[in-house]
Amino acid sequence: SFESFTKKSLDSEFNIYSDCLFRFALYQDNTGGQLFVMFHHSIVDAYSIGLIAGAIFDIYNGKKTKVGTDYITYLEEELDYLNSKDEYERDRAYWEERFNKYVIEFENAPETTLSDNLLFRLSNNYLKQWDSFLKKYNLNENMFLITLICIYRYRLINNKTGVLGIPYYNRRNKEFFKTFGMFTSTVPFLYSLTNQATILDVYREVKRSLLKDIKHSKYPYNDLINTLKANGKNLFEWSFNYYVDNMNYLVEGSSVTVKEVTPKHLPIPLNIIYRRFRGQKNEIELV
Repeated sequence: SFESFTKKSLDSEFNIYSDCLFRFALYQDNTGGQLFVMFHHSIVDAYSIGLIAGAIFDIYNGKKTKVGTDYITYLEEELDYLNSKDEYERDRAYWEERFNKYVIEFENAPETTLSDNLLFRLSNNYLKQWDSFLKKYNLNENMFLITLICIYRYRLINNKTGVLGIPYYNRRNKEFFKTFGMFTSTVPFLYSLTNQATILDVYREVKRSLLKDIKHSKYPYNDLINTLKANGKNLFEWSFNYYVDNMNYLVEGSSVTVKEVTPKHLPIPLNIIYRRFRGQKNEIELV
């Protein structure tokens, strides 16, 4: 069945040496249809999923699809960065200084990448209170969620200093806003909490520090691991993904909803995902 095929696909790993790095399936009966699309993360980031969904439905609706700058242009820019002396070395020095201020224990990769998941859909009543709070204190939702995770992790393990993996969409130039491919960089966000700070104080410090880190996020994560002599270990155990988009479309007058699903294979112990898609219940998923 279609459901068993999608479940098998999500529960199995890609073999990067012998598999195609994508899977497609189409199912239709007299009640409607479903399209299943799955990509390996080395060729596609989450931002691109929205692009390909929009392109598919534009084609169905007879609209002209906007095509972004060729992905090879981005790769050439990345190569120029790696070969540059000033910018690359400046970023390397920034991260060395950032991490040398604290004693960080590097994390071993899990023995198996297979994970389970917990999914929570948030009630509309809760969301109204949440949105009201964010508006009252002029808080960025993504930044505030990161703040709460840092505080929760401190309460959980009693360590005021830690590292949280933050994927950054990395489309720095407008010419890449419509380009399909893998752009995301990993920001190892190092936080340090203080005793007397209020939650709003922590939020302001998290926002200030993370925006500064993002300015230097072109520096490759793997190079940073080598620079810090982590010997292939991870700099963090937890990562946080924040997804916000409009995943609802009309195709020939019929409503179509896109659902994003995370496969259960991860190289870290915990990935926290927050989805805020228009017309759908907000979700928190732990994988």
